[in-house]
Amino acid sequence: MIIEHKKYTVEVERTYVTSRKKIVGLFKNKTFMKLTGADSINWKFDKSEEFILIFNGRGKITGYVVGILKDTISLSWDVEGFNLPNESSQVWIYIDIDGKKCTLTIIHEGIKLEESAKMKDKAWTELLEDLEKELKRI
Repeated sequence: MIIEHKKYTVEVERTYVTSRKKIVGLFKNKTFMKLTGADSINWKFDKSEEFILIFNGRGKITGYVVGILKDTISLSWDVEGFNLPNESSQVWIYIDIDGKKCTLTIIHEGIKLEESAKMKDKAWTELLEDLEKELKRI
């Protein structure tokens, strides 16, 4: 028996006046993960490193850093809780430099439910907005 499973993809993008070095620094010092709103963060920015984000009373996100290239970061992304079924998906983060501007694109794919995709779209959009505020501080 073959069963088709519909999956969703979320793509959000934002351009900043900053350098790749500053963006990557925000991954290295955990700032990017802090912007998820997690209450507890276990994160190390190295290939194959596992991570855990705990959202007290709501759920947790676990996964690992699949790869780190000059312009691409890939993460496995496993979600438990948040009043939704458990879910495994993939996150791709692209860093594109054009002069003094840096465009950050997040593509989150393999999402099982439309409701989950909507939540992720909102969360990633807010994170990129907060990231802009953080970049203005540094």
